[in-house]
Amino acid sequence: MENTAHEAGKAILKQGIRIRIPVFFGLKLPLIINPLHPGTIVHLALQFEKLQKIDDSNNMITELLRVGKNLKIHSKMVAIAAMNGPVKISIFSRVISWIVRWGVKDNEELLAYVSIVYKQMDPERFFFITTLTMGMNFLSKKEKDQAENQKAETASGVQ
Repeated sequence: MENTAHEAGKAILKQGIRIRIPVFFGLKLPLIINPLHPGTIVHLALQFEKLQKIDDSNNMITELLRVGKNLKIHSKMVAIAAMNGPVKISIFSRVISWIVRWGVKDNEELLAYVSIVYKQMDPERFFFITTLTMGMNFLSKKEKDQAENQKAETASGVQ
């Protein structure tokens, strides 16, 4: 958290940001939050929908303490972002979420980790991939149609 410029540079270069969560007796669990895959962004969006409403007029940290379920959801979001894959998310996200929730020193640190997750989501990349996929589907359909037309022309030419 101390070197924000270094973390921003890593985010621009699409490299992961490493965070270390204390687990037991000085042992720390290193988690790397890489730029997220589209499926992981959807998982995070589902978690975001579970967040309870907070009052914007109060301090954010006191509101998160008041609405305790949000802390659990935020730690789950950090765990999902660190796993960044469907199999890893389904197997490890609950355990990592628990470690994150009980390992952070205070709520400000958890909010800093959640802000790292939001930085790594990069919705422009998600929308680029979805538009690219639509274009690729169009091209593959066009190639199939052309192949069928050529097959029909060769079959009619042989007769």
